[in-house]
Amino acid sequence: MAKRGKRKNKKPFVFKDFETVLALPERLAEFLRLLLKLDKATWSFALDKIRQGAAYREWSKSKGPGKGRRDFAAPCAELKAVQRAIKQQMLDVIPIHFTRYGCSTGVGIKENAAAHVVPGVSVCVKEFDIMNAFPTVLRSRIRKVLQKPFRFLLDQFAGMEFGDDDVKLMLESIVDLVCLHDRLPQGPPTSPRLFGIVAYRLDCALFRFLHENSTEFQSYKMTSWFDDVSISSRDEIPEEVGVKAAKIIEEHGFTAHHRKDKSKYYSPATGTVPVITGLVLCADGHLTMTPNKVNQLRAALHKWSGEKSWDEATLGQINGTLGCIKQVYGDKPPSKLRKSVREIEARLAMMKIEKLQADVARARVMPKKKSKKK
Repeated sequence: MAKRGKRKNKKPFVFKDFETVLALPERLAEFLRLLLKLDKATWSFALDKIRQGAAYREWSKSKGPGKGRRDFAAPCAELKAVQRAIKQQMLDVIPIHFTRYGCSTGVGIKENAAAHVVPGVSVCVKEFDIMNAFPTVLRSRIRKVLQKPFRFLLDQFAGMEFGDDDVKLMLESIVDLVCLHDRLPQGPPTSPRLFGIVAYRLDCALFRFLHENSTEFQSYKMTSWFDDVSISSRDEIPEEVGVKAAKIIEEHGFTAHHRKDKSKYYSPATGTVPVITGLVLCADGHLTMTPNKVNQLRAALHKWSGEKSWDEATLGQINGTLGCIKQVYGDKPPSKLRKSVREIEARLAMMKIEKLQADVARARVMPKKKSKKK
């Protein structure tokens, strides 16, 4: 019997996070600060946190039994300030497809679902979920979609000539500040917009396919909410349309889930009510949350109500949840959520009052500067 060879132990891959931005010459860093409208102190504080190894707080959350885990990375306040500047001064001027709602400021799940509503008609909806959407976007893809826009932004420095190496170093520094472990992390303020920019070609290809297959008797609508792609029609959606749409998603570097709970089809023929991003599309044009979604929110609100204190990350989740509920229901949440919402809103209001009182007391304690006598 032949002996089995010894398996070679593979060395773990070492990521070189922030390598370029930490070694960026001050001459080029100054141009980046001007471009992003950042002062030197904000830039230096962020780099100090990076050198200390405190740039991100990483954790993971279970997706459910046998469904793996979802990784999160929350940037520190100093790095988040730089990332917000990158988003406002650079990423927000790069267009994304008009059918993508999840990566634009000022629109939410309500607008995404409302785009499919046809008053008086129970529409058919085909839902796709992109598997591991954010981690699928590698550093190389981010660099590629930012190359042309970054060179265009550098034209603002009229009369300045940048060599190819200088442009490469500055662009790589920007990529350093929005990536983690050579992938797009889920947590920074730049990630949603970057995902929309990367998915631009995918959105164009899907829209082109649906437009070419529309007729006088049947047309299609499409929207995207981060990793969810929704296609709707007044009539039954042929199976081959769903198959081709999933193939287009894979052709553009993403993978569509094939599990039944991730790839769903809603139609009167199947006896199911259309649901998009957790919102039920009623035939009268009304939008409401699914019972399962309401129960999830009630459990989350009840958990937060029982906690003695809230850190910054928890406060962000609470405000996001309250904003989602208010966006759908306004000032009249459903009975299951009404009590918890009122309690948390009262607690948040009390926290603001306490903070204001503490600021006033601190201002009184601070010694006043003596004015110089003439």
